Amino acid sequence: MGLGLFAIIKLMATSFKKIHMEDLSLEKGKLAPVDLYVFLHASGRHHPIVKKGEVLGETHWNNLLRLQGTNLFVAEEDFGEWVAEHSTNPQDLIQQIKHPAFVGEILGPQAKAKLNQVYLSLVNVDTPPTAWGETLTNMSDKLMEVLVPEAFDAKSMILNQLRHLHLMHQAAAISSLAILVALANGFESRTAFSNLAFACLLMDAGLIELSEKEIETYYRNRTELPAHVMDRIRLHPLKSSQMVAGVKEANEAVVQLMMSHHELHNGKGYHRGVRTGSLSPLARNLAFAVDLYEYIKGSELRKEKASLAQAIIILSEKGVAMHERRHSSEISSKLGEYLKLPI
Repeated sequence: MGLGLFAIIKLMATSFKKIHMEDLSLEKGKLAPVDLYVFLHASGRHHPIVKKGEVLGETHWNNLLRLQGTNLFVAEEDFGEWVAEHSTNPQDLIQQIKHPAFVGEILGPQAKAKLNQVYLSLVNVDTPPTAWGETLTNMSDKLMEVLVPEAFDAKSMILNQLRHLHLMHQAAAISSLAILVALANGFESRTAFSNLAFACLLMDAGLIELSEKEIETYYRNRTELPAHVMDRIRLHPLKSSQMVAGVKEANEAVVQLMMSHHELHNGKGYHRGVRTGSLSPLARNLAFAVDLYEYIKGSELRKEKASLAQAIIILSEKGVAMHERRHSSEISSKLGEYLKLPI
């Protein structure tokens, strides 16, 4: 049976937005939370294909998989109501982040192996670095799809992902943290988020020749490392930047982020030892995220189980003089306010 005249008029006056299935947390075998539509060019209108309350069976599910991201729509009003009903208090989400956070860390074994393969190829002068540009771009794009989807509450999505830090390779974990910190500090540009993700994939390339044991010791207690190993670690931002010189996808903004990801507000970071007040705001945000990751990772290895909320509060360093703090108080204050933490 076709749509009645009243229904057609109502649809013509409705605004629609293109979505992916995860934007509404759709699940196979569950009920559709809202009406779902496709756009028919022949009639020039959106046509309902799944009604609210219908079970998403095999046929519906396969159709939605095929349509999502290209021709799957929901009414703007319905979507807004669904988001309002399902928005989660950041405090609730941050308390659900698992401890210890990084057990069995993987971005997926295949992705981790691929990333290490990229790093090794960049060390090998016989392999043209341009050969890995597409691989890195695809990995960066995938991170962006997961962390900052087009049509969703970015804060809730990031915090939901951070609940699974124990399943992440460090590049994905730091990307998640860096985008969260950037969101809290007023960044909204997907270009900025993309640059962060790309920098996180590449910035530790210079560490590829260190052993797993040396990396673990660095996180747990770096004072146990020999001086020559610490020297290599301190210089890895520079080495990583040099390694990606032939990768055109590593633009100037990405390289500057790579160079600065271990610098500190008090000037005691590396490799240049500059105060982060002289760096870009995005670089300061990334440096804070890197410190968060290292604090939580080190605490886990020392069997201290620091949570993300605890790490943020500790790195705010309220009892330390402003000029001696590792990071700008503005960054931690805005992050604390964003997550409703007592900072």
